[in-house]
Amino acid sequence: MVEFKTLNLKLGHGIEGDINADPISPRQVLIVRYEDILDLLSHLNKSFVYIKDYLW
Repeated sequence: MVEFKTLNLKLGHGIEGDINADPISPRQVLIVRYEDILDLLSHLNKSFVYIKDYLW
């Protein structure tokens, strides 16, 4: 396992630079701690609520 501080995700490709990144046969697993993504989840939740309210 390799630990990164940051990584780039590419749509239809996966984790940039990963040897297993393949749009036809993805075989990647991203493991994160809940504490590490709490801010991201909060931001995504706020964005989702905004979109939901906008559509309705």
